[in-house]
Amino acid sequence: MLVAFDFDGVILDSLSLHLGIVDSVRTELGVGRAPELGDVYGTENLTFRTFGMTLGVPPESLDEFEHRVLQAVENDTSSPILFEKMTDCLTTVAEKHQVVIITSNVRHQVQRVLTPYGLNFPVFDASDPGSKGQKLKLALERFDSPADRAWMVGDAVSDIRAGKTAGVRTIAVTWGFHLEQMLLREQPDYMVRNPEELKLLLLSQE
Repeated sequence: MLVAFDFDGVILDSLSLHLGIVDSVRTELGVGRAPELGDVYGTENLTFRTFGMTLGVPPESLDEFEHRVLQAVENDTSSPILFEKMTDCLTTVAEKHQVVIITSNVRHQVQRVLTPYGLNFPVFDASDPGSKGQKLKLALERFDSPADRAWMVGDAVSDIRAGKTAGVRTIAVTWGFHLEQMLLREQPDYMVRNPEELKLLLLSQE
């Protein structure tokens, strides 16, 4: 069975880091307004580009804004932390299932964060073509996994939609970027409230 985890918001506690990067870039460009937590919760299709639109970045500046934000994320050298008990969840689930990472982040940053925890998984990132749903389909093809034996684990509306687009089952987690009521509207197959609950759910699947 294949289990695809979103990175930022499910595995990595990166909200404050990304808000800081976004604010720095939009200040450098002299566009938009400062981001607030409510902006994150209110942006359904949560990409850096759509977040820029939420902040009022004008259309002619969106490409440059997105490019600079992604570049700043790629060059980040801070030491962000994994959510509590996510290391155990990932390690244990990977003993039974094929784990992959589906992310809008960049591969080397994912690996930089996970390697110190002894975690090493295939990553489908910003360099892979298409949306998260398309990246998920690519993962299914690469590992010859039928969609009905695969899961998408996400913290955002876009993650649940990506899973449904790819035809896999979906699990929404409540500790990430989007509020529980937003996730419930997408009707995920399951909703979990901590990594231990997530681990037990995935271990119960054959």
